[in-house]
Amino acid sequence: DGKVALRRKSCHFDDVLRAHGAMTFQDVLATTTLGWNEAHYAVHAAARAFVSCQGGTAIIASLFGGTNLIYDVWPGSGERSTNEYQRLHATFSNASIRVATSFARLLQLARELPASSALGLGLGRGAPRSRRASD
Repeated sequence: DGKVALRRKSCHFDDVLRAHGAMTFQDVLATTTLGWNEAHYAVHAAARAFVSCQGGTAIIASLFGGTNLIYDVWPGSGERSTNEYQRLHATFSNASIRVATSFARLLQLARELPASSALGLGLGRGAPRSRRASD
């Protein structure tokens, strides 16, 4: 859709991916025969750390344990105002929840992760990959 390429150029996105041996979800879909939902959950099951955004992706990432860095810059965020991230998300799987309310803070939190973490929504080192039949 062109947006991924723009984000990669504008926010040191590739630096974060390289530092953590991660891929974008679009990259994962290009390397598998799994459907979107199957691939989504397979990626989460293989990762130990996640970058998600406020809403559904934050909930899904919180189901798999590990560390979930949630990017939430929406001024009216109900999750922040009701402490939902710590009150609910953290209890789904004993996940460690870190909330970033600015992009600078998100980068700081990502840099604090151990370099050996598989960072999602990406596939970490050693995670299984399958090829499309057309490859």
